[in-house]
Amino acid sequence: MEFSKLSQFITHVVTKGEVTIMLILSRRSGESIIIKDDIKVTVLQIRNHQVRIGIVASNESKIYREEILQELIKKDIAEKSHNDSLFE
Repeated sequence: MEFSKLSQFITHVVTKGEVTIMLILSRRSGESIIIKDDIKVTVLQIRNHQVRIGIVASNESKIYREEILQELIKKDIAEKSHNDSLFE
């Protein structure tokens, strides 16, 4: 596919001052996307305003819901800060 045709599916997202490129895809229930060679994301069900997805990935792949990852990062930062203060 030519870049000019592909560009209609790409947008720029600004998060915390960083510009990121986002690929926008439409999928119907039962359709999938492949990320790299080892992650398959399938739309299982669409109901009301909720999309149910299934993910097939290798055991080495780390997959988190965004809000869970953010909590883990906050917890890790707090623990490092606490450990650093013990050595001061």
